[in-house]
Amino acid sequence: GSAEEQKLECEAGNPNAKDWHDEAMKIVEETMTEYWEQMKPSTTSKPPANSPNEHSKRPLESDFDRLRQEHLLQATVRTDNGGWKPELWRYLTDIPKDISKEMDIVAWWAAHSDDYPTLLRIAMDICAIPATSVPCEQLFSAGAEIATNRHSCLGANRFEQLQILKHAW
Repeated sequence: GSAEEQKLECEAGNPNAKDWHDEAMKIVEETMTEYWEQMKPSTTSKPPANSPNEHSKRPLESDFDRLRQEHLLQATVRTDNGGWKPELWRYLTDIPKDISKEMDIVAWWAAHSDDYPTLLRIAMDICAIPATSVPCEQLFSAGAEIATNRHSCLGANRFEQLQILKHAW
């Protein structure tokens, strides 16, 4: 909902009505600020990436992660024209012509990585979350395969046993 919808809800007697658009924008702005601050180049001189001192700060970081971090830092420096706000404004106001329901969102972000580097980092973190990673969700979804009309005479106990076996298997 918008501010108008919030006002109508309040007038209808809902004291807990929210402007969800405003709430979402606050979260996006807080997240943009957080990601921008993480990637903001420091004003102090930085030792070369291959120096032992730099490697000892993050010993578990792979070469890929270090190179990715450097690339993201360079992208941030290239687009540092007033912080994250112009980037977010461009993203919200530009209407790309290459958008469709069937498009590959990861490919789109790869193609627009230089245009929206901060939003890209957020998208990479969000897109990396699997849709059904929790075992109980997978188990619940798998239950539909067992609970069919053909298996309706199994009974609750047998159904539970099959679910447990299927999960453990």
